[in-house]
Amino acid sequence: MATLNKTGLNICEIDSEYPNQTNTSSCDCGRYTSKVNNCFFNFDSINDEIPAGSVINSATLRLAQVSGGYSTTQTILITLRSGNWGAFTWNSQPPVAATGPTVQLSGTSAGNRDFNVTTLIQWIVDNNSPAHIFKLERVPNTLTGSTDAKRFSTTASNHALLITYTPPTPPTPPTNLSQSPNAFETTLRLSWTKGNDGTNNPITGHDVRYQTSD
Repeated sequence: MATLNKTGLNICEIDSEYPNQTNTSSCDCGRYTSKVNNCFFNFDSINDEIPAGSVINSATLRLAQVSGGYSTTQTILITLRSGNWGAFTWNSQPPVAATGPTVQLSGTSAGNRDFNVTTLIQWIVDNNSPAHIFKLERVPNTLTGSTDAKRFSTTASNHALLITYTPPTPPTPPTNLSQSPNAFETTLRLSWTKGNDGTNNPITGHDVRYQTSD
């Protein structure tokens, strides 16, 4: 089993009260009295480091919560966003690449909060996707419902993406190749013993090639 750990590169907060502004000096997620805040967390691309065909055993989005906000239990939706990192606003956000889990978060004390994003990382590998931006948003992402904001560190390197995976291994070649009848006749029957499947890489068929000569 292999591991890949990523450290956060950028954070960004967007605010429904100021839909055309970006805030990188705050990282709140949830509803305050008259506004809703969402957060984006940016990491390096993953698809160029995990081989195609790998199985993601576990993937944890570890975010550093800081003290403050409200103690009410909050429902948060995590989505994966495509595109390059930029100055996002409420009215201009990177498009959704894949939808992840909905999680519960409570309390106002500081500490790391772990979110299971295994399905999102598997989606990146299966689709060879360069998406690497995670968005946290309140559910519902409106001014309705309870007041339940949480605060996260504005230091991007305090956040991490921790992945364990099993890379594919190649199958073994076929053995005991034989031919019948004689190779100089007009027809030929080939036979062989199938090789062993690789890890996450089964044998699904064989290509047989021939060539003519003088």
